[in-house]
Amino acid sequence: MAAAVRPVVALARVALVRVLRERANLFFIFVFPLLIVLVVGATFGAGFEPVIIVVDQGESAFGEELLAALSGNEAVEVRTDDRADALDAVAAGSVAAVVIVRTGVDEASSANPSSIGYVSRPGTGGEQVRAIVLAEIEQLGIPSRVVAGLTAIGVDPAQARDAVAGAGRIEPPAVDIETVAGTAGPTFEGLGQFDLGAAQQLVLFTFIAALASAVGLIQMREWGITRRLQATPISAGQVIAGLALGRWAMALFQALYIMVATTMIFGVNWGSWLPSLVVIAVFSGVAASAGLLAGAVMRNQAQANGVAIFVALTLAALGGCMLPLEVMPDSLRTVAHVTPHAWALDAFADVVRRDAGVGGILPELGVLLAFLVVLVTLASWRLGEITSRA
Repeated sequence: MAAAVRPVVALARVALVRVLRERANLFFIFVFPLLIVLVVGATFGAGFEPVIIVVDQGESAFGEELLAALSGNEAVEVRTDDRADALDAVAAGSVAAVVIVRTGVDEASSANPSSIGYVSRPGTGGEQVRAIVLAEIEQLGIPSRVVAGLTAIGVDPAQARDAVAGAGRIEPPAVDIETVAGTAGPTFEGLGQFDLGAAQQLVLFTFIAALASAVGLIQMREWGITRRLQATPISAGQVIAGLALGRWAMALFQALYIMVATTMIFGVNWGSWLPSLVVIAVFSGVAASAGLLAGAVMRNQAQANGVAIFVALTLAALGGCMLPLEVMPDSLRTVAHVTPHAWALDAFADVVRRDAGVGGILPELGVLLAFLVVLVTLASWRLGEITSRA
């Protein structure tokens, strides 16, 4: 048994050492992933600025003033939208809250009471944003409606504002607060500044590193190394196992480095280490199998380099490494799950945000293992043909 395993391990060690000895690889393995995590975290990770959608059903003067007041508040981002689309957005978790200025809000009659709707979803920052909205409404209050009414009957706006200001404090309109259940996946609640970007970049660069390893396999074919291996006591199965193990070790090394480095430098929370390590190990196997298949299929190094980068970036973009799955439309989120990237990111989301253990991510692990089996079977079949002809 030991004699059969020894050449497999030796081939794997050679593959890993060859990658690390290439100086050009060192920047992309050790430095570039951390730079991307830093840029993404600094740009988008500062708490995910809350977004409010203001819906003015009655096109009221108060609605315009409230929109202007909230737009001038640097703590939130404000936009306007249709009521139905706005409610869908807050339910999906892509915005913090919806403020609905109802028809008749400019009227102060008891028959048509003035009120404002505030709709939020737990976990999207709506609870914190509520205080900002209520403060702005309190500040505007009914006086703005009185000013609008006086202006409508011909009073100079400046005089109307002075008259209202001298009238003392008037109660603001009532606010009906509603909480809706989410319709999408986990939200960004509780994430640190660099947490989301770190998981995305780990998945992205682990897959890129594995696909780039196809070049090494093509070099072995071009230099006749696979042909010379046939003259040794090493079987074709051992050669394939050694090549696969080497690429898995390289992908695993890349993933573990990003995980440890982001934890130490940026304080990234990876949740419980055991399930996170299991996700990394399985996804590294998927990436390594993809790299092995690419090396067996591609004809030359130039083709491998171009195709590897294109395929890796395309799958990363589709799989949620550049745009979080949580903010994708439902149709695009469904399409994203044809990639292993999306399943790996789902598993990380369960571990980090819902404290899931290995048992809690078994569906994601099952799909990733299915990817692994299919890819490694195709790669082994193709490499078997190559080694048999060598």
